This record gives sequence, structure tokens and C-alpha cells, in this order.
Amino acid sequence: MKAFNKIYVFAALIALVFCGVACSDQEAVFDKPAVERLNSTGQELKDLLLSASNGWEVLYFANPESSGYVLFADFKADGSVKVAAKNDAATIGEYKEDVSVWDVNIEDGAILVFSTYNSVLHAYSDPRSDGNGLLGDYEMKYMYNNGDTLLFKGKKYGAYIRFIRFPDGQSWNGYLDEVEKRNESLFDGVDSLKMTMVRNGVSTDVTYANGAFTWNEYDNPAVTEGEYTLMSRAFLVRPNGIMFERSIKVGDKAATNFSLDATGTYLECTDGADVQIRHSSTFANLFYDKMHERVQRNYQKMWKVDTSAFSASAAALYKDITDSIEASSTTTPCKIMNVYYMRDGDGKSRVDTCALAIQFRVGESTRVGHLYFGIRASGRTLVLTPTYADQDGAAVLRRAADGDFQRGSAKFVNLFLGMFTISSASESNFNIGHLLLTRSSDASISLKVDSYINGLE
Repeated sequence: MKAFNKIYVFAALIALVFCGVACSDQEAVFDKPAVERLNSTGQELKDLLLSASNGWEVLYFANPESSGYVLFADFKADGSVKVAAKNDAATIGEYKEDVSVWDVNIEDGAILVFSTYNSVLHAYSDPRSDGNGLLGDYEMKYMYNNGDTLLFKGKKYGAYIRFIRFPDGQSWNGYLDEVEKRNESLFDGVDSLKMTMVRNGVSTDVTYANGAFTWNEYDNPAVTEGEYTLMSRAFLVRPNGIMFERSIKVGDKAATNFSLDATGTYLECTDGADVQIRHSSTFANLFYDKMHERVQRNYQKMWKVDTSAFSASAAALYKDITDSIEASSTTTPCKIMNVYYMRDGDGKSRVDTCALAIQFRVGESTRVGHLYFGIRASGRTLVLTPTYADQDGAAVLRRAADGDFQRGSAKFVNLFLGMFTISSASESNFNIGHLLLTRSSDASISLKVDSYINGLE
């Protein structure tokens, strides 16, 4: 029995020894080293931020639902950081830099903090009454890096924010100019648009608005069959295209970055996934559809003729019209102010129809005359056929030809109505905010129209 007791005692001693060793190892792994790991991560982040001699391109999203912006940040060892931007949201379209204080806090991870007010960065996070302030983050949790790209997640609103090491010798301002040019070539003049996303050959209707694409996802394991979930992806514009705030899964691949195809007609994924974002209508149909979108009760969408961008032949025709109108009265001056293609009630049948709206001033009075037309749209061909003019429309047409209504009508029709080939007036065919109408029978006559929202000026 004593022998067995000795064996039990010996076993107990061995267990205590192993327990002590195990407990010591556990403390080494889970206690002190954990703090050291956090501190090490914080120091790693500081060292990385300071290592970019020409700063970082910051791909900033205030939140996962709204448009992103390209910023720049240059961190210094003295605790200062210079932030720069050039966009309408933060700097009224002007290049601007501001210097503030930065630090890295240790919480449940390393947190990059912009400690003091920075007029550039905090324009996205400060909810002020002047319209700026997108409720974005100025505290960002460090996720990981691959050397030249750091990934953060907004501490409060959860948007992904990427820092990309900016090459030496390149200008921040020049790069932001390229961003602005690309944004204009893609989306200038476009407030909202129905489009199509094609994934592995399958098309889905998407809506573009406010710097994001939204669509209904029916084939989603998170919902039951026959139901759908509303999907949204905010994006920002870079010189080579657009980047989603977070990727979408396409088969076994992820799609985040897109650039224009070789024809400049649609956006295609550059990450290896088979995804394109295309227009769902032809240019001619888009021209028609735009005039039939209501914004509010008293406001609608229309096309405004850019009278400064006529071709030489079109400019000569327009000058003949305006000169004749201005010379039509020696007592009460008359002058054309603007010309629009729009939808308008004809005042008789209460049926909305399309009209060339001619805004003109007689003395101190501003009037709008309408020359109504029928419309046929197919592919890139637009046919606008005149029908009749309302009272103010007839008045301005007569003024264009010494009181001769028929000749005055012909002047306007020869310039603004008839058969046109329609194309994008922007750098890329993707942008439909600015269109070029070229007369089919005489290619020397062309006019540019811009998408317009706020009603007659």
C-alpha cells in the first residue's frame, strides 16, 4: 500500500511540474506577448506610414454607401501629417493642403488617428451645416499590408480605406487633375442612370446614382428562393477607372477594379473576374428617356444646347437666327437666352410631348416658346419631326425671319430638328451626360447638348 502511495505522490509531483511549465508557457503565449504584439503592430504601422517618401494615395470612403474620394497624406516623424485633396465635397474643386497631428493608438488593434482638426480630411467627417460633412471616419483600424498597400477599416462607420504608396517624383496635384479628367470622361453631367452589369454572361439591371451602383440580387444564399436582397457598391474614380469600396464575388473571383474597354464604351473588371458594366440603352433611346424622367413636381430632366460648341456650319446658322431676332424690333430688344430639348404638356390634350424650348427675353420679360416635335429613336439615329408651335414659339419663329413664320420655322428646323446621328460628346463613349447630334444629311452641322436638371433658368 505504501508503495502505491509513493507512486501517487510521485505522479502528483510530476503533474505539478508539468502544470507549472504549461501555465508558464500559456502566460508567455497569451499574456505578455499579446501586449507586445499589439505594440509591435502599432510600431509597424508607424514605420510603414513614415516610409513613404512621397506620401500615400488615400482611397477614402466616408461610409460603405456613398461615393469615395482620392486624397493624399504624408506622415512625418514629428507627429505632423499633410493631407491634400481636390474635389467638390471637401475643397470646392480647388487643390488644397492642410497640416494636422497624427498618432497610432492601441486598442483591440492599431488605430490610425488624425488627432487634431484637418480642414481637408475632416470635411468628410464633420457634420457641419454648410453641406460638407459626410459622417466619415478619421479613426481607422489597421487591418493588414502587402508592403505598398495598407488596408484600414473606419472605426465608426466601417468603410474600407486603402493607402497606396505613391511613387517618388510624381505630383499630387497632377495626379488629382488626372482623377478629375477621368471622372469627367465617365460621369460628368450624369446624376443617375439605368445600366446593366454582366457577370459571367448573365445580365443584371443596375442603377447608378451618387457614386454607387445598386441592384437586386436574386441568386443569393442569404435569402429564400424567389426573394431578393438589395445590393450596393460605392466606388471612387482613379485615373485608370473606378474602384469599389469592397469587392463583389463572381464565381470564385473577386471584382474590385474596373477600367474602360478599348472602345471606351463600357467598364470591365481588371481583377480577372468576368464582369462588365454597360449602358442598357442606345444613345438615341437615352436621349429620349432623359426627357421623360421627372425629378420633382416642378423640375424635370432635359437637354440644354451648348451654344458655345456648335460646329462652324451650325454656328453660322445659329448666328443668322440670333441676329435676325435681335434686329426684329427697334423699340423693344429681343434676344434668345437658351435652347432646350424637353418634354412639355402641349396645353391642349394634356398629353406630354417633346418640344424645342426657346427661352428668350423681350424687354424685361422672359418668355419660353415651344416648337413641338415627334421623335423616333433607334440605335444611334434620332429623328425629330416638327409638328406645331405654341403662341410664344410662333412669335419667336416670326422674329427670326422678318415676320415670316414659315421661313423662321425653317431656320430652326434646319438647325435643331430633322435626322441626326447621335454619339457621346465626351472623351469616352461611356459618358452620356454630353451628347453630340450630327445631321445625317450634312455632317458639317453638329451641336452639343448637356444633361440638365434644374428646369429653365
